[in-house]
Amino acid sequence: MLKEEDLEPDTYGLEFYISAFKELNSCRNGSLDLSPIPFDAIYLYWTVFPTSDFEEFLFLIRLMDDTYRKLESNKAKASEGAKG
Repeated sequence: MLKEEDLEPDTYGLEFYISAFKELNSCRNGSLDLSPIPFDAIYLYWTVFPTSDFEEFLFLIRLMDDTYRKLESNKAKASEGAKG
């Protein structure tokens, strides 16, 4: 039988990117929809805390952001469906 920790992804080595995403998550434009994290916020973060490769940093942050926004959208749709 699977344990809950077996369902968690292995994030070893990704701590820097996860921390960056959590920080950048607060930089979204104020709108009703969950807008993507602005490129300039990602770039500015990278200039303060540089990694060896900006393209890799951008790719990983965008990947996390896209996944986060899809999950939030699915939660909102499920919540609306439960109300109706």
